[in-house]
Amino acid sequence: MLETWTEAQLAEIGLRRDGEAVTIDIPADANIFSMTLGRQLGPEGADRPAMLFERPDGRLETWSFAQIDAAATTLAAHLRGLGYGRGDLVGLHTGMRPETAIGHMAVCKLGGTAVTLSQLYGFCLTLCGATILKLENSGGIVVSSKKHWSPGSDVAVQSVERSERGGWIVSGVLAPNGICPDCGLHSRRRHGWRRRRLQDYPAHGDEVTVDLAICRWRCQAPACPRRTFSDQIASIARPFARRTSRVGEIVTHLGHATGGRPAERLLHRLGLGV
Repeated sequence: MLETWTEAQLAEIGLRRDGEAVTIDIPADANIFSMTLGRQLGPEGADRPAMLFERPDGRLETWSFAQIDAAATTLAAHLRGLGYGRGDLVGLHTGMRPETAIGHMAVCKLGGTAVTLSQLYGFCLTLCGATILKLENSGGIVVSSKKHWSPGSDVAVQSVERSERGGWIVSGVLAPNGICPDCGLHSRRRHGWRRRRLQDYPAHGDEVTVDLAICRWRCQAPACPRRTFSDQIASIARPFARRTSRVGEIVTHLGHATGGRPAERLLHRLGLGV
């Protein structure tokens, strides 16, 4: 049908003809939230009913446009605090409930892309390397890329789990290098693995511990005095350090700026216990 439209008719609804195809021009700063729910938040429309929902116990809930906006803003702030933003893909699994609409609006506020997931999709994404985060207030989950949890480009995150103390345990593997620090020879003989636990940036106020697997190698150079060695993680943490370098810099700066005890109390509030 669009093939018969004139250029003026297409332009009225934001379309243009590109050869035989008809395309739509989307501004770089476009946000679907402002183009949908955002239009209803004026003085006359904010308090109008936007959604009706019946709970399993028979309670009927009425959500206004303003209430949905407030809940979506809170969730968007939570996701932004975890490091998500424009262009990120976020999967939502909350069932047929108001939280599903709120989740979609929250992701749209960030400029991301929201996808509704079934249990099967959530299982498949877990197998493909996604992280499942529970939303305590909604009963649903958010599925996100593991790249946001990596302490550095050389670390591949394998899993993210809740610890018994309420923080996060990020299990990762350092990219194998195999270069002997003494002779510089590249080894292909693995000697095993060692693990190192490092404190990293907190996630929305909760402590994050990186459980890092580091490969050990056998040096095959006959004249080299070093028989075994581990891959170096200088880009992530210093030798024998208990936290990543980026966290160590924050601890050092706060310690010099505020003093020992005040810095310790502030870091504890930020989820960086020392």
